[in-house]
Amino acid sequence: MGQDEHIAPCPIFAAATTFREVRKGLTITMDKQAFLDTVEADHAAHIALLQKFIQAPSPNPPGDTADAAGVLSDYLVQQGVPVETISP
Repeated sequence: MGQDEHIAPCPIFAAATTFREVRKGLTITMDKQAFLDTVEADHAAHIALLQKFIQAPSPNPPGDTADAAGVLSDYLVQQGVPVETISP
């Protein structure tokens, strides 16, 4: 995955007119179209992240989601987003 990956879009963001991104201590504000263009440019990376997340074991019961959470945690850390695991 590339260093400039972004989180995949959701319907809530599609209705927004601006999007604020916090990365490595900086806040970036972009309009809706710029956000959607950025998301589309990283389409393959988003698919790869979601595939990796879905493939991570998260059996329930017992509700052990550590591996799945680790996939998202690793991704966020690569994006410069601080992560704190509350419960193992």
